[in-house]
Parts: sequence; structure tokens; C-alpha cells
Amino acid sequence: MSDSSTLISLALEWGPAILIVLLAAWVIMAVSRFFKRLFAGGRSESAPVTPQPYPAQERREPMLGTVAPKVSTIPDAADVLALKASIDALTRQIAALERRLAPASSAQTDAGEPPAVKGAEVIPMAIDPASPSGRRKG
Repeated sequence: MSDSSTLISLALEWGPAILIVLLAAWVIMAVSRFFKRLFAGGRSESAPVTPQPYPAQERREPMLGTVAPKVSTIPDAADVLALKASIDALTRQIAALERRLAPASSAQTDAGEPPAVKGAEVIPMAIDPASPSGRRKG
């Protein structure tokens, strides 16, 4: 009980002094604010908040760069000729590759046997041309 009585006696002894110090601090703060407002003139510490106008209701997509003019999708005569030339070049390349591969495939057919595959078994099957589905007949 002595602890609580000591605490009460300290509060009664120092309480009024602490209250006076807090009250004095509040008065000093209030007086300093009053003089700041008085000498600040027409300026206010915080400007009144004005609401921002609402953005337009239409949706606008973000732009990543300058807008390029629309390009016509109709091909010109030059585009058609360039396309034909590239097709001809590809056709010539395919023909050259076929000529290079032709001797290799003819060497296999000359031997009479297809290349052996390890583990593969050849099963002869005949195809019946009279069947409508052309399925193998074994």
C-alpha cells in the first residue's frame, strides 16, 4: 500500500506544477499562431483545395510515340513484282535442292533395298484398289 500512497502523494505535490507547465506551453503556442496569422497578411498557411475537374468520359488509348499516317493495304505494282520475284527465287532454290538430293535418292533405289532401320521388320501388304476406302488388305 505504500507504493500507491507514494504515487498519490507525488501526484498531489507535482500535479498542479505539471498542469501549469502544460497550460503555459499551450498559451505560448496559441499566441505564436495568432501573431503568425496577423503578420502573414492575406496569405493563408494552407491554400483552399479546389476540386479537380472530371476527365473527359471518352476513353483514350495511350500513345507510345508519334502517330504514323495510315498506310494503304492495297499493294502497288512494285509490291506485286517484288513478291513475284521472291517467289521465283524460292522456286529456283527448291529446284536446286531437289537436284542435289536426286542423286542421293537414286543411289538408294539402285541398290534395290531401302536403308535398313535397326529393329524394323518389313511386312508385305497389298492394297485393294476396289475397296472404297483404299484400306490395306493383309
